[in-house]
Amino acid sequence: MPDTSSHQPVFPALLLACLFMGTALFTSGCTSHTSVSSSWTDARQRTSPFNRVLVVAVSANTDRRMSFEDAIVYDLRNSETHAWPSSRLMKSDLEITRATLLPIIEQQQADAVVVTRVTQLKVEPVEMGGRSNVLAEQQQSGQNYIYQRQQGTLFRYNYEEDVEKTYITSEYTTELKTDVYATASDELIYTIVSRATKQESLADVIDVLSNVIAKQLRKDGVIK
Repeated sequence: MPDTSSHQPVFPALLLACLFMGTALFTSGCTSHTSVSSSWTDARQRTSPFNRVLVVAVSANTDRRMSFEDAIVYDLRNSETHAWPSSRLMKSDLEITRATLLPIIEQQQADAVVVTRVTQLKVEPVEMGGRSNVLAEQQQSGQNYIYQRQQGTLFRYNYEEDVEKTYITSEYTTELKTDVYATASDELIYTIVSRATKQESLADVIDVLSNVIAKQLRKDGVIK
């Protein structure tokens, strides 16, 4: 790979973002939703689909980085495409930089590097439960159960109320930016912006968005 230290560095935002670190989110009540958009940096840079891909997730949390990279690699691998999670091939205490990735790129003969970082993460506390079910009390009469009417009335029945306990959970809305670099030219050639709303956990975010990203890479002919 050519030396790019004198101009805009490869992977320019790798040290500026941490995957899955959040602040406060929107109001609840909507169902989960995903969206994705993609673009080539320059249409003239379109090449044959890559089939040897190094996957990088920018994160200060090693477990989340591994989980996200593993998920994308799982979706990208097939009989024609080789993909590797960078976190499995380098020490966890190493910074993600061009210098630390270059030996892995050369070792695996990767023709592309797919780099994903968080551009937005919002987390909202959501109150769940608290619903109540009102049931008419029953009493056994022979082999059957009949509703128990209040004494001295014709249409009013004794009721018992079953109230579900409330608890607090979280909903996640996350936006990711995924950049694809061609190792032969050391240039950014393609970008995906993906977004998932109202996810119940970070595991759901990882599962949903890794699948969205992998599908878009194939749909646009970036990866075989």
